Amino acid sequence: MAKFFKWLFISVTGFLILFFGVTALLSPRYSVERSAKVAAPVDSVFNVVADLQTWEHWNPWLLVDSTMQNKIDIKKSIVGSTWEWKSEHLGTGRLQIRDIAKPNKIYAEMTFFIPKKSTIDEYWTFEPVSKDSTEITWRHDGDLSYPVGRLMGLFSNNLLGPTFDEGLRNLKNYLENGSIKK
Repeated sequence: MAKFFKWLFISVTGFLILFFGVTALLSPRYSVERSAKVAAPVDSVFNVVADLQTWEHWNPWLLVDSTMQNKIDIKKSIVGSTWEWKSEHLGTGRLQIRDIAKPNKIYAEMTFFIPKKSTIDEYWTFEPVSKDSTEITWRHDGDLSYPVGRLMGLFSNNLLGPTFDEGLRNLKNYLENGSIKK
């Protein structure tokens, strides 16, 4: 019986050393990025994304929870505009537009308060492909906690990527057709 506990102790200790050692080598940050082309001029695309009031029409996270409570505060200069939410499914948080370079870039900071305090950098870029076509890129960058967050970071593209794809499809439909297709 003593041999069993000895081997159990050695196995568990070895697993923990391996787990903490491997996760220490993983990146402390993650980045998820998706792009899509829309048949709309760059100014129109920029204006829709910069106007947080339009997000209810295409943002996939807003469409997940119909009971979500939202508060949107729009600033004339766009910079400083905020969207705050409270949701059973998505927690509590705030997105604030921090900087713009009209009509090509938007930088926002997203802060989650519940379930766990964290901050994400959100970037939007808009590149004209032609007079009536724009390439949109949507990116999130964030920090990962040690050790479990870093392990989850390996799956961030698989976990968040499909939601970004859905959001870009919704945005494309909203810009091209005035509504999203269900």
